[in-house]
Amino acid sequence: MSKNRVATLALACLVAGMLGAPRLALAVGEQFGRIRGVVTNASTGEPMEGVTVAASGQALIGKPRTTMTTRDGRYELSNLPPGAYLVTFSFPGSVEAVRKVTLLQGEAASVNHDYALQSTEVETVTVTNRQLTRPDSAQSGGVRELTSANRIPTTRNYQGLATQVPGTSGGANPNIKGGSTRQNKYLIDGLDVSDPVLSTFAQNLTFDSIQSVEVITGGMDAEYNALGGIINVITRGGSDKFHADTAFYFNHQSLSAKATYGSNVWEGDQPLNDAMVGSNQAYQAAVNVGGPILANKLWYGATYEFDYTEISPAKSTPLGVPPYSIQHPARVFLGHQVRLSLNYQFDPKQRFWFSGRADPATITNTNGGNTRLGVAEDLQRQGGASASAGWEWNLSENLIPTVQAGFLYSFLDNGPMGWFRDIDRTGCDQFKARDNCTYDPKRPQHVNTFDNTVWYQGGSVSFDRRYRWQIDPSVKIKALALGTHNIKTGLQTQILRHTWDWQRPGKSVFRDRSMTGLEAGLCDERMPGPNCFLRIDDDPFYVEETGYGVGLYIQDRWWTPLPWLTVTPGLRVDWGFSKNWQGAQATSLFGLGPRIGANADLTQDGRNVAYAYYGRATEPISLLVSADTSSTEASITRVFRWSQAMMVWNQVDQQGGVGGIKVDPDAKMPHTDEITFGFRREIFPNTVGSIEYTWKRITNQWNLMEVNRIWDPSGSRVVGWVDPKTIGPDGVGKQVFFYTTPDNPVWYRGIIFATEGQPSPRWDYSASYTLSWTTFQDTADNPRLQPFFHGYTGADIRHFFRLYASYDLTDHLVVGGSFQYQSGSPLTKGFFNYEDGDYSNRRSPAGTTPSMPNDPKSISEFRIPDFMQLDVRLSYNVMPLRLQSRLHLVVDVFNVLNQAIPTGVTATDIMRFGQVTGRQRPRRIQLGLSYVY
Repeated sequence: MSKNRVATLALACLVAGMLGAPRLALAVGEQFGRIRGVVTNASTGEPMEGVTVAASGQALIGKPRTTMTTRDGRYELSNLPPGAYLVTFSFPGSVEAVRKVTLLQGEAASVNHDYALQSTEVETVTVTNRQLTRPDSAQSGGVRELTSANRIPTTRNYQGLATQVPGTSGGANPNIKGGSTRQNKYLIDGLDVSDPVLSTFAQNLTFDSIQSVEVITGGMDAEYNALGGIINVITRGGSDKFHADTAFYFNHQSLSAKATYGSNVWEGDQPLNDAMVGSNQAYQAAVNVGGPILANKLWYGATYEFDYTEISPAKSTPLGVPPYSIQHPARVFLGHQVRLSLNYQFDPKQRFWFSGRADPATITNTNGGNTRLGVAEDLQRQGGASASAGWEWNLSENLIPTVQAGFLYSFLDNGPMGWFRDIDRTGCDQFKARDNCTYDPKRPQHVNTFDNTVWYQGGSVSFDRRYRWQIDPSVKIKALALGTHNIKTGLQTQILRHTWDWQRPGKSVFRDRSMTGLEAGLCDERMPGPNCFLRIDDDPFYVEETGYGVGLYIQDRWWTPLPWLTVTPGLRVDWGFSKNWQGAQATSLFGLGPRIGANADLTQDGRNVAYAYYGRATEPISLLVSADTSSTEASITRVFRWSQAMMVWNQVDQQGGVGGIKVDPDAKMPHTDEITFGFRREIFPNTVGSIEYTWKRITNQWNLMEVNRIWDPSGSRVVGWVDPKTIGPDGVGKQVFFYTTPDNPVWYRGIIFATEGQPSPRWDYSASYTLSWTTFQDTADNPRLQPFFHGYTGADIRHFFRLYASYDLTDHLVVGGSFQYQSGSPLTKGFFNYEDGDYSNRRSPAGTTPSMPNDPKSISEFRIPDFMQLDVRLSYNVMPLRLQSRLHLVVDVFNVLNQAIPTGVTATDIMRFGQVTGRQRPRRIQLGLSYVY
């Protein structure tokens, strides 16, 4: 297979604007909301034309936003930043009426008003609840904002907030409704900050700078394009009032329970094990400020955050972690995050904004687990900088052009700990066959295939640089034709660039085979003997790739052919092109993505809404293909097998070089087809209950397959080569890889029962239960194993229940909590492959293990145990309520029940099969101090 597939990002350049909807819809990600509704005569019930509607709030720079109702009594206020607003209704000869509403990104708040035409001097102020039923949207997902997040225990990052939304599972790169961790898009202030190769997140963000996080799990508009989901983050801006807040959170080792556990699934805490455990602690400090530079003209917001975290593997014997029986070095994360935002109002119709971020970080001992000493551990340096700027022009109430530009630079350096800095020497003096206490960059890595321990050397040294430039114009237009229309259209373009400098320290990896574990079972490359098996030599390389993408979309966000029916048709057209390191075409894809949604307001009061959606999303460009193509052709990997009889290394295989990889010129566009329908009902004021069903088919994903080797019936040994031209004079063949997009579908079927809201001002909650199935049919590059490349994907979480709630016990004290339960994810037992020297063979379908050889009836599901965790937060404000300031003392208790549920087990056919490789972190207490002015 090709070497480490690394992410790549890059540049984007762009083009013109075109007509679009009466609500601002950035071509990259929605940053704003809108307020719309109908004004009627309270006496007659007829619509009122000519009523002036104005919205004002601290989040809105400059003067209030105003509009007038049409002849059918409808109005809409677009391009409103998230925040609290006062909506004022005025009509000649009558007193004003004022409504108070909270608006979140991507939402349309419905504020209807029955106007009583009375001459009274008493102004009415009414609080309007958020319309959680979303009567004009078939979109699935949710929004999590900072105020609510600070009332419950969280991981204090936007990735953790994203996983609170029903339909998500996993960690920092979540699986969203059957999609893989590589099929999401991450947006910060409208800029795409996802890795264009793997589509994982590529930038961290100061938690206290977050305004809100929107997660779109389905039903996405045509402006969005992802095979999985969308994570859209909006950061806090300034206002005409200065504000500042600081926070410090810490979890010292003394505040955590002791992590001493058994190594088997059925074993838990060892109360009599008094051995010292590794460090588990975390510290975070942040400051966030904002305010006016020029009142009603120019605002700023700035944040800084420092993060330090240590995590050590749990001990499972008094001595340490098998197989070494020592305490493995802690994984240490050290990061800095900074952000600056500016908002400038040129005049009442024009606004400019800027947002810039940086997030350098270092992670030591990244492999973790229990299979390496410190000398074989790795280090990762990561981070980068990004900036986005935008301009909007309220040319008229019906026409608003917008343009946004962005730049992203990110870096990812990986390599052995000793290559960059000192190694951790814990336990190294127990192994003296070779010096394990000193790092030698010329020493090759050894892997003992008997117990899968790794020795002497970490992974490859890689210096990865990624760039993206983008300019995204969009325009919106409001129209009346067979109902009210909100049409938005825009152009999305990008230019990507990736550079990759790679080498293998020691030049070789030895995969040693014997019946002895640890160092005693290794091959001595200086005097090869019976423990020797495979030697893999790699050439260094340096490559560059580029990619280009263009997407055109048009979306009607609010077509109301009938008063109770909203239809949202949309269409996007995408083209993507990438070049390899030699400037030749790697991929060129073109595809269409139609979308159609419909909402029926069954009772015409926004309380009972049925909705349905069909849509196709595509993946027009991914530098994964060009990066793999370049790295394979620019380098050669040679595989040697030791002959004990001849006492010589014989070359048996070769990868890479010219002709070592081919890309299908007729590849199809990877795409997702989704059908969703559901029902939302307001069960209490400001509280909604819903049920939703989703069917998805993700297919034509890029697949790298080896096509030149001929395998024996067991699929474990190569017995020939398809193309005789690849066989050299010594009889050694050459592996040939083929990149294509076969019809290898992943199917997702899921039902979500959910409820959320704020039944009273003192408490709010969100609860959901997801029942889902995620299965797949893949194509194996070893044809003998094809029957086993179908079954359950790793994202098949059958049952998932989550609850988040908070309650004001007093005016000063808030208690909040979160509870999660999820069934175990699937694993597949791996068996030894003689040719590759690893455990890549299967003997049963994905997600299963054969209990007895050659007996299909004995095949059973293979999953890690079900996971459950309860976390609690107490927050107390010590300042008097009459003051503007708030000083909160915070206590978080994570894993209150101190459970030790396994999060991973050994899935390969070795003596430790089924033993625990990772566990739930033990109970820990985090103390915090937060000051808000």
